Amino acid sequence: MKLMDLNQAIQKHAEWKLKFRSAMTKQETLDAGVIEKDNCCELGKWLYGDARTQFGALKSYTSCVTRHAAFHKEAAKVPGHQRQTV
Repeated sequence: MKLMDLNQAIQKHAEWKLKFRSAMTKQETLDAGVIEKDNCCELGKWLYGDARTQFGALKSYTSCVTRHAAFHKEAAKVPGHQRQTV
């Protein structure tokens, strides 16, 4: 079972602000489809893996998953993001 460093996970998500600013300054685009996925970052993998097994029955777990997904959805709306088509 993998332990989750929640402080580090919060820091990683806070770093998105820097990525957004950098992309805007450099006039780069980021893939909104990737940013929107809440199960690809380290926290999301943990939430949908070990955390679900350990804490899935808790109301706070459901709230955490919901808020984490909302963060990713909002982050994907930041101007300068495009959805990549395959």
